[in-house]
Formats: sequence, structure tokens, C-alpha cells
Amino acid sequence: MVIAKSKRVNPHMNSTVKNMDYNWTPAPEPPNNQDAAVPRAIFIPHSNSLPFDERRVSLEQPVKIGRNVYRATASPTNTIFECRVLSRHHATLYYEKGHFYLVDNQSSNGTFVNNNRCTLTKEPHEVFSGDVVQFGIPVVENAGNTEKNTFPPVVALLKLFHPDGKEAKLSFNPTMTTPLHLKELYQLNNFVQEAIQREASLETRLRTLRECVERTRADAAASWEMFVGEQRLLMRVHTLEAMLAAGKHPDHYSVAQLLADKRNYQEVAQDSLRTAHEQRLALEESLERRSREAASLHQQNYTLRQAATNALQELQKLAARCDRKMCAARLAIAAAEEREQTLRKHLPLAVSPHTNYYTINFINY
Repeated sequence: MVIAKSKRVNPHMNSTVKNMDYNWTPAPEPPNNQDAAVPRAIFIPHSNSLPFDERRVSLEQPVKIGRNVYRATASPTNTIFECRVLSRHHATLYYEKGHFYLVDNQSSNGTFVNNNRCTLTKEPHEVFSGDVVQFGIPVVENAGNTEKNTFPPVVALLKLFHPDGKEAKLSFNPTMTTPLHLKELYQLNNFVQEAIQREASLETRLRTLRECVERTRADAAASWEMFVGEQRLLMRVHTLEAMLAAGKHPDHYSVAQLLADKRNYQEVAQDSLRTAHEQRLALEESLERRSREAASLHQQNYTLRQAATNALQELQKLAARCDRKMCAARLAIAAAEEREQTLRKHLPLAVSPHTNYYTINFINY
């Protein structure tokens, strides 16, 4: 009776195991669901990806990701895709010691994790649930004189699950953060200062441009008024010429008005020319002053860079001295601990069961 029970197989487990890629062999029935006892991965198609159905694979063994060939066709339980930009053995996804890793098998078009190419490293890249993986790049093929065919890559949202069913999300660990060194802090401070200076310079240039625009608008309005006045004056002159050609003599009032308009026009033209000349001189003076300020700033920048280089060297020397002193202190502490251990060995402490104080048993040498 015991042997007959051990050979009995659950029909549900039998159908589940036969759908997997590897060969099925009889095994004892697990206490829980079989899918929850192995690491699993789910590939969800991205919006800018080659269209494909959601893939669910088991990671008991390393899973190959690649292009379909004669013997390997695409299915919902593998990571074979009908994509022309993929290699046959494009990448490999596997599970080891509680971590998921993705390795590019020196593919032609590369493998990307969160838009970062991991082909150049030639080392396993740890992936987490929620990462966006991309296999290959878009390839454009000229089909004719005007037609072009674009072959998109495979882009998928990756969902990873541990054998216990927990999702392998990236968790923040303060011990994993790398502390900033003194040189990095100094470089960061330099970058911030340069950004502040550039922002101030851009604000000054923007203010100058706004002033130039306002002056240009005022000059344009004045020029338009001058143009209108000139047109009116020309129309009056044309009217007077027509009257003279017809044998009519203009009255004295019209002539006096025309002469007054002429004098006003000449005065306005002279004022405009004088204003334009003054603005030109002011702009030339401002340009020369800005050139001198730029040269002075360049010299100050060079001096500050030299001072920063010297300060960095001094800080590096100070850091080296601090490291040496810390090493010496560690050695001294280690030596003191060794001496303390030696003294404890030679002077053992015995605790009396009837008292609350220690008695020292001296060893006779």
C-alpha cells in the first residue's frame, strides 16, 4: 500500500510540469504550489516595443533571450522573439544566491537596462523588478528608393519574483551608499559656484537684451512718426507743385505752413540723428567696458583656479596625514588590546560565590 501511494501523481501537477520546457521526471509532490517554489520572471511589453504577448518563464535554469530559429520558436513560456534586431543568443537571465542577473552575450545591437547599456561591461548586471530592459536598437532598412522599413527592438517591463513568491524590488540600504570623498565634495562645490556665476551672467545678458528691445521699440515708434510726417510733407509739396503747374499761386498761409513743417521735420531729423549717434557711442563704450570686465574676470578665474588647486593639494596632504595617524592609532589600539589579553591570561580573575567582589589569584612563577 505504501509503494502504490508513492507512485500516485497528482493530475494537476502532472499537467503543470509537462507544460514546462525541461523534461519531466517523477518527483515527490511539493507542499505548496510549484510555481511559488522557483524564481520566476515576467516580461510585459512596453509601449515602444515590438508587439509581443506577455512572457512568463521559470528561472530554475538560466533562460536564453534571443531570436527565433528553426528549432526554437516564440511561445508565452519562453523568451524567444520574432525580432530581426536580436541575435540568436542575445542575452541570458539567471537567478543566483537570491539575486537576478542579466548578461549580454556579445550581441550585435546591445542590451540596455533602464537606458544604460550593459554590453560594454561584459559582466553580469543585477536587475530588479520594475526595470525596463531593451534588447537591440531600432534598425532602418532601405526597401526601395523612397520606402524605408524600421524594425523596432524588444522593450519590456521586467517583473521578478523570488522562490518564496516575494517580488524582487530594489530596496534602499544605507550601508550600500558610497560616501563622498573630499575631492568629490570640492568638485561639486566648484560646479555649483560655476553654475551660479553662469546664471548671474545670463541674467545680466537678459536684462541688457530687454533694455535693447525697449530702446529699439522706442526708436521704431519715433521712426514711424518721422515717416508719417515725411509722407505728409511730401504730399503737401506734391500738391503745391500741381497747383504751380496748373498756373495757380498758392496762398501765403499754405507756404508758411509748408516752411514750418519743413523746419520741424529738419529739427526732428537732427534730433534723431543726434540720439542715434549718442546711442552708438554709448554702445561702443559699454562694449569696451564689458571687454575689460571679461578680461578681468578671466584673470580672476585663473587666479581662483590656481588657489583651488593649491588648496586641494593641501587638503590631500592633510587627508594623507590623517590617514596615517588613524592607522597608527589603530595599531596602538590593537597593541593595547593584545597587552590587555596577555595581562588577563597572567592575572586571572576569580569570582567568589559568597561575595560581590573579585579576588585576584596570583600565579607563582
